[in-house]
Amino acid sequence: MRQGGITLIELMVAIAVLAMIATIAIPSFAGLMREQRLVHATNDLLAAVNLARSEAIKRGEETRMCAVPDCAGLDWSLGWQLQDRSQAMLYSWQTANSGVRITSTQARVEFDGMGRLSSSATLELAMEESSRQITIGRSGLATAERASNGTGS
Repeated sequence: MRQGGITLIELMVAIAVLAMIATIAIPSFAGLMREQRLVHATNDLLAAVNLARSEAIKRGEETRMCAVPDCAGLDWSLGWQLQDRSQAMLYSWQTANSGVRITSTQARVEFDGMGRLSSSATLELAMEESSRQITIGRSGLATAERASNGTGS
């Protein structure tokens, strides 16, 4: 009479095959996780830009976004804030410590009461070899895309 089940040899072969597949998949998964952190940070910042523009239109007055803590630098990696015309803080965002570097071409992104900018602005988000950028045109419309500087993947 034959007994059902698997032998020790079959079990060891299955474990070896599983280990080889895991060895191939884990580096790809790490890259996917890194890319998702970058996309998440881009979406958070894009939502904040859109909120700043809508607040300016809703209030009919200037609003501005700038880097925390002092609205003076071009490095937005710690977070950003939305201020009204009197420089009172309306909203503030802190970034998660995800390793994403965020830089801007301007210290402040200022929307007028119609939701437009006096000059266009670019915010670049980078993490290792991947990068994305948010471009805000003079009309106030913001778009996000992979960076075209040759370092983005």
